[in-house]
Amino acid sequence: MIEKEIKKLIMERYGSVAAFSDKIGLPNSTMDSILRRGIGKANVENVMKICMELQISIDGLRHGII
Repeated sequence: MIEKEIKKLIMERYGSVAAFSDKIGLPNSTMDSILRRGIGKANVENVMKICMELQISIDGLRHGII
């Protein structure tokens, strides 16, 4: 599941989802929802923010590659 990999990357780099959420300007509840419900259900703008900050290719993410 790609969300688990994203969360692991966030924890390694930022220490918490809340710290990452603050960094990219999303409410923690929104980021938590994305990680629980799936990134495919997230707003495109939010996915772009996540990918840009984590330096993940959006196209790669689409194919399950981080």
